Amino acid sequence: MFVVKLRRALLLFLGATLVGIYGSTAASAGPASTASAPSISSVSALRGATAGGTRVTITGQRLLHATAVLFGSSRGSAIHVSSSTSLQVTSPAHAAGSVWLRVVTPSGRSVLVSRGRFSYIAPPVVTSVSPPSGWSTGGSRVVVRGANFLDVTGVSFSGVAGRTLAVAYSGALTVTAPAHAVGAAYIRVTTRYGTSLVTAADRFSFVDPKHVQSFQYEGTTDPNQSLTATWRSTRAKAPWVVTLHGGSWIHGSQAYTAWAASVFYAHGWQAFNLSYSIGDKVPYSQQVTDLLAARKWIAAHAAQFGIDPNRGTAYGFSAGGHLAAVLGLSGGFRTVVSVSGVLEPQRVAADGVRVAAAAAPANPAPNPEYNLYTRERDMMGCEYAGVSGSDGCAQRWRDFTPEYAIGRSRPMPAFYIVQGAQDPVVPPASALDFGGILRAHGVTDSVVMMAGFGHDDRELFGSPTKIITMLRWDLAHSS
Repeated sequence: MFVVKLRRALLLFLGATLVGIYGSTAASAGPASTASAPSISSVSALRGATAGGTRVTITGQRLLHATAVLFGSSRGSAIHVSSSTSLQVTSPAHAAGSVWLRVVTPSGRSVLVSRGRFSYIAPPVVTSVSPPSGWSTGGSRVVVRGANFLDVTGVSFSGVAGRTLAVAYSGALTVTAPAHAVGAAYIRVTTRYGTSLVTAADRFSFVDPKHVQSFQYEGTTDPNQSLTATWRSTRAKAPWVVTLHGGSWIHGSQAYTAWAASVFYAHGWQAFNLSYSIGDKVPYSQQVTDLLAARKWIAAHAAQFGIDPNRGTAYGFSAGGHLAAVLGLSGGFRTVVSVSGVLEPQRVAADGVRVAAAAAPANPAPNPEYNLYTRERDMMGCEYAGVSGSDGCAQRWRDFTPEYAIGRSRPMPAFYIVQGAQDPVVPPASALDFGGILRAHGVTDSVVMMAGFGHDDRELFGSPTKIITMLRWDLAHSS
């Protein structure tokens, strides 16, 4: 019993001695120091760029004398203490990842709390784009894959902003490509945390949807049995036009109607500029065969060219206007546009015979209309003596005359006829007469007589207003 009492006395003595030397342990340790240290209750930004620079507002207690704000072990900058409960600080650069925020004052450091976490986000990275190319007119839907697609603010194609942005998740997004110059571009993703660097993986090529290519529509190598197609890949179920050059049926080339083809193409048509068999020895029947073969070839490739087979236009000037009428009436076309077309070759022939009979022997070619008749005569292989006979000559002249093709196929195309009122080659009255014949057969027509113009397609294509009028008419009747 004595030993136990002695041990208790020694313990009480030692405890009293320690308190006297160091003071109360309870008063100087935890509660007193914790009560004076700063604390964090919330932060305004939970993440920022690895490059630093994010302005963060910290709300808490006892922040008035803050001397530092630590992001992990790195010090923030530009500290501004608003009050004892609020301060602002700029985040330092730091590797990607999550760090603790701690406020330091002379009284100590804030303790680690979950609401004091701050995440560093690396800039986005692009690893692939699909598809790798699209039309220069824009509209391609592009899937961009990579990493760190968080808080995306934009996607650009070599500086041109994409449209209709949708982020699927942090590793993938979709964007609509803008219109852009033809050629390669680089796709850059921008987030609140930076912009992706240019790499080989982010290349996107803008391709011109316009195509110009020559084709042999009869499977030969004859350049006079070829066509030049001009089409845009972005068009679908588009109207289309066949353009036929003039040249009195014996000469001429696609160059004569290249301008017309380009005008139609520029306004939404897919254009097919045709060559056909020409020459002094080429029979008219061969030209018709060529045109029908071209029509069949185009229809067979409708999907390739993005055309609606039922929205075709046959366009021609002079002798090409005659051929356009014959081709259009043979079926497969909704409209025919004839400019100074030889729509009544029999009238030209009758006038030619009459003029020749009245001409002096020293003047066998007294006018341009007579010259045109000689071309007709050579093609038919006989002098014109009317179309009512039963002989081969009369039959050839009937086949040559568009009037006798009316009604061969249904539905019949609508006609837009442009004629120069001072045309010295094609009798201007023939356009009016042929229009009347069409109406008598129930065919829609529009005859436009151009005062002051002769035998020249500039009577139409020399005026933007006239072009637009014709195209609107054609579109209305081919839809």
